[in-house]
Amino acid sequence: MNTVAAVRRATITGLAIAVVTALLTPAPAFASPVGQNQTVAFSQAMDLPAADYTVTGALNGSVSLTTHLAFSQTDSVSVGWDDSTVRQGGALNPQVTRQPGAGTLTVEHTVGFSGTVDVSGSSVPIAFAPTVMNASTPCTLGADGDTATCVAESGDVTVVPPPCPDIPGSVPDANTCPLNPQVSAKLRTTATFSVSAVTATRSLNGQTGSLDLGTGQPVTDQVSVPCTTPVGDPVTYALSGLGLQGTVHTVTELVWAVEVSAPALIPVVVPYPPFSLPGAPNITVYDATDTLATDDSGFAETAPDVAYALGSAMANNVPPTVTAAASYTGDEGSAIPFSAAASGPCAAGATFVWSFSDGGTAYGNPTTHVFADSGPFSGMVTATDVTGLSGTTTFGVGVNNLPPAVIVTPADPTVAWGRPLTLQAQATDPGAAEQSTLTYAWDFHDGSAIVTGGPSETHQWADPGTALVTVTVCDRHGGCTGKDVSVTVRARTTSTSYTGDLTATYSAPVTYRAAVIDEFGRAVNGAPVAFTTGGGATLLATATTGGTGSAAATVTEALPGGSYPITAAYAGDARYVASSSTAVMQTVTSMASSIAYTGTLTSKPNARVPLSATVTDVLGRPIANQTVTFVIGSQTVTAQTGADGVAATTLKLMLKPGTYPVTVSWTGIAGRYAAATWTGSFKLNTK
Repeated sequence: MNTVAAVRRATITGLAIAVVTALLTPAPAFASPVGQNQTVAFSQAMDLPAADYTVTGALNGSVSLTTHLAFSQTDSVSVGWDDSTVRQGGALNPQVTRQPGAGTLTVEHTVGFSGTVDVSGSSVPIAFAPTVMNASTPCTLGADGDTATCVAESGDVTVVPPPCPDIPGSVPDANTCPLNPQVSAKLRTTATFSVSAVTATRSLNGQTGSLDLGTGQPVTDQVSVPCTTPVGDPVTYALSGLGLQGTVHTVTELVWAVEVSAPALIPVVVPYPPFSLPGAPNITVYDATDTLATDDSGFAETAPDVAYALGSAMANNVPPTVTAAASYTGDEGSAIPFSAAASGPCAAGATFVWSFSDGGTAYGNPTTHVFADSGPFSGMVTATDVTGLSGTTTFGVGVNNLPPAVIVTPADPTVAWGRPLTLQAQATDPGAAEQSTLTYAWDFHDGSAIVTGGPSETHQWADPGTALVTVTVCDRHGGCTGKDVSVTVRARTTSTSYTGDLTATYSAPVTYRAAVIDEFGRAVNGAPVAFTTGGGATLLATATTGGTGSAAATVTEALPGGSYPITAAYAGDARYVASSSTAVMQTVTSMASSIAYTGTLTSKPNARVPLSATVTDVLGRPIANQTVTFVIGSQTVTAQTGADGVAATTLKLMLKPGTYPVTVSWTGIAGRYAAATWTGSFKLNTK
């Protein structure tokens, strides 16, 4: 066998499907069952592009080859249905049957050759121009998964080479070959088709779907007449995109032979195998089959639409069946969910209307409804399909009573003891119908009676502390809510003001006075008040308020002369908050004093005379422990006052007889007592 080396490219130019529609004799309108048939012709063309193949051996040279494959097959596609289902929502479910018809594979080759043929050791040139070689064979493609192998073989083409030179060992002849070789050739194509699907796109008055007509026959198309099809409109079942799909494997072979004719007995040597050929005309000395090309490709195509007139649409005659729960439950004032289901030919897209025994209406599915009161209720739901047919069902509703929600304002209130506080209960019942029936009960937990009445109540407490208040709100069905409120009863704040003396004299009586009132302007009775100076460091006096809220204390001024900030402070107690006055300035002055000489004013010279004086304040009280200075003439002597304010001493007068001035004085105490002086005359008598 010769060796053929070839490289080629194959291109599928397309699959053309021609559909010839022939309507069979139709059944009478709305007869049951009815059917229609369509004839569908499939054809496919495939070109292998031109390529050159090299042949080596006894036949040696280049082969040019193009191959065109064509396939055609006529099938029958019928549709059957029940005429009574040609109505809105009718389950049409047509039966679609494909019956494969006879098919034909046609192959057209264009082949040419240029080369030599080897005869008895000599290469004889041989060539022929591109020549068309046709072949055809029956070929039918069946259902999905089927395989069809179709062989198409062309007729022979004979090629006579030109005159060739003498062949050694032959009878010499200057003009002709001693042997006249010729080549005969034909092409054989084997196509193996594998069917994967016979597809179509189905449409029924706007509804589309996919079908595979290559499966078991018939194919039941589960489809219903659209519910939106108007009554009386035509119902049309159409198939589009018809396609015969799969793969094809092709093998193209060159079948050729070399023949010689000789006028006499001539020994001939040919390569395969060598032998002596006795002279005889047209003797085949060599033949072979060489594979030129193989190809694997897919094929698929669609066809024009095929329509089947099924009749005019009748009206839907099956109303929807509505199902819902037997009963629903929920709480008053809250949205209770409701849902239902509708079944039937045209139930999809049905509208729902809900009617309730409380007079309410809701729409849609699912939906909700709010009941304003508790209790048993009933309802009905109506579903209307797209064709206008309706179905209903009833159900019960149990609505639970809920207690009211309560908020008390102010929240966590604070009030002074003895002052009224108004509390407001803001109650909301989930059932709006019960709002006006709410009752209120107030318990102050202080021994007072429970107060029943409205949503607000005023109360006051006698003492500071934490008080509990409970308000209970109930609806007419016995749903109650108790709300506790903690009330802080506080002590009253106070203010203290100083109203006492702003001037004073050291050691003289002074009155400290203050007024204490609470935040409401009422006098605070029995409040101890401390009067201090120096920012509270020095206590001056204390006093207790009376019924008018005034406290006063008269004491001896202990402060030396100067200016002092005076503050009156109330320490507070369980019922009142401490307070203090703003500091006010008090001016204290020194007390005046006097000194009286009580000694002798006459004496003899050189005699020791007694001297004495008494020092008192302006109130006549003696001033003790103070130094008194006595001056007589040029002589001076001092003495210290005793507890009685008297200072006494003696002095020996060393003066000549005569009258001398006398001065008796003391310097006072800074800030407390002023200085004082006494003057007079002392007489010394002669002996």
